[in-house]
Amino acid sequence: MDTQSLRAEKRALRARIRTRLTTLSPKIRQTASARITAALTSSAEWRGATTICAFVGTESEVNTDAICRAALAEGKRLALPRVTDAEIEFFVITEWPFDAVVSSFGIVEPGPDAPRLRLTGPSAEACGEAGSPPERLLVVTPGLAFDRHGARLGQGGGYYDRWFARMETVSGVEWIAVAIAFGIQIVEKVPSETWDRSVHALVSDGEGWLTIPGGAGSSQNGQTR
Repeated sequence: MDTQSLRAEKRALRARIRTRLTTLSPKIRQTASARITAALTSSAEWRGATTICAFVGTESEVNTDAICRAALAEGKRLALPRVTDAEIEFFVITEWPFDAVVSSFGIVEPGPDAPRLRLTGPSAEACGEAGSPPERLLVVTPGLAFDRHGARLGQGGGYYDRWFARMETVSGVEWIAVAIAFGIQIVEKVPSETWDRSVHALVSDGEGWLTIPGGAGSSQNGQTR
């Protein structure tokens, strides 16, 4: 499929999923979010992680409050994203609620005083400042649509695709990208371009935890981290 057709297919899928999400009542969203939280926080991958990179869900996304609270309650390091110079960077949060700002996209982000998540490795400056590496990093990943092969369709900015690509260059950091989604966001096939990154696992309210072999590489060429 040519690039123009592929991007048109992406736009159509985004519109379709956004319409689906409007059909979820607050009660269904709350119940589904609780199921997703339970499946995620009871997993071996969660238990083994020392740092959780999460996000604050919007009204159309999975509610992540309980996920963030669980990370802090269990003594894990919690980091949330903020868009800086057209890229996302993660900043450490030590309490909940936290000092937050609302971006121009309406997304809740860490305030200016939050410390940057510190990573290490030869190319660590691509993703964070040099320092002590997290033993295991679990990245709770948002998105509009996913398939069972790990392909992910975001909002269109490419922020997570670029961050995952940079993470692939960092040595000395173990990490796993785990998408969380409502069942209505899972489709047969997500159209992907060479720079689109897949996830290592997908957690939904209907299917629980699904491990994706070879995730977080290019959705087209199958490269892994």
